[in-house]
Amino acid sequence: MSSLLMSGVVLSALAAMSQQPKQEAGEKPVRTVQDLLERIRAADKAEGAVRAKLVMENTVPNQPAMPVVLDILTVRKRAAAGAAKPGAAKLDTWSRTDFQMKMPQGPIQVTTVRTPNGIRIHQSGAMTGEHWWKIDKELMTKLDTAAKKLGAEAPAGAGGPAPGALLGAQLLEGLTRKFDLELAKPASVDGVECYHVSGKAKEREDLPPGLKMLQPDKIDLYYGGPKHLVLRKMVQQREGVTLMSVSLRSVAVNDAVKYTDDEFELQPAGGKFQDIMEDPVASTRIRLMLQDLGKLEEEQRESETKGPKK
Repeated sequence: MSSLLMSGVVLSALAAMSQQPKQEAGEKPVRTVQDLLERIRAADKAEGAVRAKLVMENTVPNQPAMPVVLDILTVRKRAAAGAAKPGAAKLDTWSRTDFQMKMPQGPIQVTTVRTPNGIRIHQSGAMTGEHWWKIDKELMTKLDTAAKKLGAEAPAGAGGPAPGALLGAQLLEGLTRKFDLELAKPASVDGVECYHVSGKAKEREDLPPGLKMLQPDKIDLYYGGPKHLVLRKMVQQREGVTLMSVSLRSVAVNDAVKYTDDEFELQPAGGKFQDIMEDPVASTRIRLMLQDLGKLEEEQRESETKGPKK
């Protein structure tokens, strides 16, 4: 290799390194998506509390834009709310998501509260009416298993993954199963230097043509700090047209998060909660998740039975 070409290679490498978001002393350089995943997992573990506001926009052909606002609060602490268990190593997770969507027929609001004992949901809207649902601890555990194995790709509806999943590693882990992701050139999002992950969708033969046209063929994700790596922006496209975008509007971490224990309480006014599995419409996503989990576990069992190819 000529000295001129060598100099060009070195200068290109140095330029790429200088464009990376600032790292703390001693941190492992981020050169691959897997490196970034490890950094985000570490950030997730260090976050005892997170409060964030996100805005989602979905593009539906021949329909007006219907922005969705998500307010997310996730807190990890020992034992029950307001109590501490001396010597306890495991931290329980308490979380709340407030979902608001403006529709031509009127706004829809959904509040989801998760505690170690289960999930409680309140939905209200002119189009949907008012509903109070519950998900018990056993089903919540199954849904968490499904989210980890299948991957979380968007803010959860009733009974989906933990509300904070969109901000951290769980989203990226899930997307690696459906997209060929690579670390792209870093970018600035709202003045924050971000790692940029981009990729094209893997081919899927199991989708009917009509549904396939609604699936993104390209995705871009931007993770930035300054101190805690979280999703700052996500854009999903098909044939150059944006299908969905997610933008982080505000985020507070750990000591900057102020909350009260009653934010994790949800009580129906003058009524009681209905088991969500008794509602065929509200439980649709749950049944699909459990069905997909069953298929995946069956495939894994068959693979283990057959053993490695010789």
